[in-house]
This record gives sequence, structure tokens and C-alpha cells, in this order.
Amino acid sequence: MSEATAQQQAKSEARFDGAVVKTGPLAGGVGLGVLLMTLLENRPEVLAQVMAWGPGLVVIGGMLLLAHRWAGPLISSQIEAAATQREMGANLARLAQAVEGGMLEQRREIGILLQVMSSDIGELKSMKRDIAEIRSAMYAHGFLRPAQTAEGAR
Repeated sequence: MSEATAQQQAKSEARFDGAVVKTGPLAGGVGLGVLLMTLLENRPEVLAQVMAWGPGLVVIGGMLLLAHRWAGPLISSQIEAAATQREMGANLARLAQAVEGGMLEQRREIGILLQVMSSDIGELKSMKRDIAEIRSAMYAHGFLRPAQTAEGAR
């Protein structure tokens, strides 16, 4: 083997506790996997657990990454929606108070009108009684004959 090839091979390999670990362009993922394999070579039950939990950890990591990226905008939009709902509730409360105030004003006006109308009706009844008394007095004194009523006078 030439000296350049030996140097290149030395650069692409690293020794770790007597194990040769390949390094290079794929050193990140593959190198970590090889490192775990060499460390856990004598412990197959631990290696089986790591391999079993691996996909789950990748899924959990992805979910945490999504939560980290999307939680801020989602929470801020929910806070804005809650503020809008609070403002809408306050406006509806003001509207209800205005309607209730208007209804109370209408009730007061209707009450006053009813009082005026009842007093007018009372006056009309008393006027009717007075007319009836005058008519009976006219009959009694002979100014009107029973055939001369309002219909007969026409």
C-alpha cells in the first residue's frame, strides 16, 4: 500500500477503544451508528433496546421540532381570538344595556300614555253621565219628548 493511500485511509478511520470507526462524508449518521454498534457489541440486549426505541425517538423528536416551530404562532393566534371574543362580549353587553334602556324608556312612555288615556276615558264617562242626567232632566221638564231622541231629531 502506498503512503498516500495509507494517509487517506488513516484520515477516514479513527480508533476508539481498539475499534476502528470509519469517518468521512457520511461520518455524521453512519459514524454514530457504527460507534454505537462497537460500544454495544458485547451487550445485545442494550443494542436491541436502542434499535427498538430508535424510530419512536425519531418520531418524538420530529413532534418536538414541530411543536417548537408552530407553538408560538398558534398560541399568539389563540390569544388574539380570545381578545376578539372578549371585545365582542363587551360590545354585546353594551348593546343589551342600550336595548334594555330603550325598552325601559318605552315602558315609561307607554305608562304615561295609559295614565293620560285612562284619565281621558274617565272624563268621557263623566261627560256621558252628565249628558244622561241632562237628558233625563229635559224629559222630566218636558223639553224633550221620548220620541225626540238624537236619531229622531235628524
